[in-house]
Amino acid sequence: MNRRPVISAYTPSNTDREVLKRIFVQRERLLEKIVERLARSMSTDDKHHILLVGPRGSGKTHLVTLVEYELRHRSELSDAMRVAWLGEDDTVTGLIDIALGIADQLAVEYTAEFDTDYRESVRGLDADDAAESILKSVIERLGQRSILLIMENLDGVFDGLGDMGQKKWRAFLQEHPRIATLATSQQLFAGIARRDEAFFGFFDIKHLRALAVDDARELIRKISLEQGNRDLVAYLDSAEGRYRIRALHHLAGGNHRMYVLLAEFLTKESLDDLVTAFEGLAEDLTPYFQERVRSLPPQQARIVQCLCSDDGAKTVKQIAEQTFIAQGTCSKQLGTLKQKGYVQSQKRGKESFYEMAEPLMRLCLEVKNQRGRPLRLVAKFLKAWFPESYLREGPLPAVGPPTALETAFCTGDRAVDAYGGNARDLLAMVLRRGHQEWEDYVAAIAALYERHRAADKLGQGVTLTIELLATEGYSPTQLDIWNRAWQRAGKDCEELELALRSLDAAVEAIKTGNDRPLFRLPLEIRELVRPLLDRSLSE
Repeated sequence: MNRRPVISAYTPSNTDREVLKRIFVQRERLLEKIVERLARSMSTDDKHHILLVGPRGSGKTHLVTLVEYELRHRSELSDAMRVAWLGEDDTVTGLIDIALGIADQLAVEYTAEFDTDYRESVRGLDADDAAESILKSVIERLGQRSILLIMENLDGVFDGLGDMGQKKWRAFLQEHPRIATLATSQQLFAGIARRDEAFFGFFDIKHLRALAVDDARELIRKISLEQGNRDLVAYLDSAEGRYRIRALHHLAGGNHRMYVLLAEFLTKESLDDLVTAFEGLAEDLTPYFQERVRSLPPQQARIVQCLCSDDGAKTVKQIAEQTFIAQGTCSKQLGTLKQKGYVQSQKRGKESFYEMAEPLMRLCLEVKNQRGRPLRLVAKFLKAWFPESYLREGPLPAVGPPTALETAFCTGDRAVDAYGGNARDLLAMVLRRGHQEWEDYVAAIAALYERHRAADKLGQGVTLTIELLATEGYSPTQLDIWNRAWQRAGKDCEELELALRSLDAAVEAIKTGNDRPLFRLPLEIRELVRPLLDRSLSE
């Protein structure tokens, strides 16, 4: 019986290296360049020090693991290279911890070359003297060999080293060119970014790009092949499957870890449903996100919880009022959270609007309090927004309200996107009529779509009318009439909720001439709505 390979989303280094190699996507060229540079470092005095920068889940450890794997399989390096991989959770309080970490790793893996009882010779020395003695002993025992030092979470390491420890470590690396470094960090930090710091300009910094939608689809496809999920592989290769992944990608972003987790439970049926797919993802991710919040200092955790309890972006003043944190302190904590990758901001005039950088984190943390409702609404909205019909050439035939529309519903096949006609073109026809007739037509259309359980498609059509409202010169009074008609007709329909919120915010944005009202919308919805507005709309 064939067993499915274990692919760890949280600790890729625990996954079989050949499996990691087979599912690797997007960064093949970067992998080759890093391997070549570090290979030269192992055989010459030209030592390279490389830092991979990317947020949580961006695939840093996956890439590092493959770099180490490729280097270990080079026969010319078998006697030239020794590897010391320091644990990402190891506590660093000074240079002594780096020295102990390197010596311990080498003693365990290369027992014939490095002493296991090296601590005996440094007992009684102070920490810095002991560290220097241990490191010099390691260099002596290396002979002509070199060390590949792998250090994860370098920002935490540098915090532990402190200013003096960083200077001593830099001096040691320059004086003894036997160590090359491959490190990771979630963001740039002062220890390498500021000109007055010891390690400024020391590392070759590589920023990891987020996965593009095609890369994300290929990652899920490769994992599905590893797991023998042939039905899902075939679906991913279809036009409809590609657009379902596009909808997923809009919410999950380019986070590598998200797609590894998705691939674990994704099926053709759940991907087609999307709601089921997101519910499964939320079930798996919620404990992970909760732990991330618990790891934050109390004030930062309170700010994150505030931003996760509301869909839109907020100003510093609004966040301070809701969290009862002084505005100056709140601003400083938001800056730290932004640096950590938890939040993002956009400046409008003198104010900055803050929101969660990861929509999925917000939605998953809402699940417990709202029984998954926001996640379900967004999933339905995205499914309607990215239908298979987008692949077809030309618009679908529109039908006129309301009699012809009823006929289309009665004779159409609900399984296809043509069911009920093209809602966007249908509503464009209504807009061309006198505004005195809008309310009656809107009420009739909304009732028909709801009765035939196609309100999600109508929601897409309502949202797309924003583009017409922004470009065809409607007066403020007409904009209000159109908006009011839809708010009344769809007030009790869950499938229309996000569309109506989008319409309401967009109408206000058109009337005021700026996009501030759009910040009331969730990030993932705002990203779809903003391009529909006239490009002349000020930011």
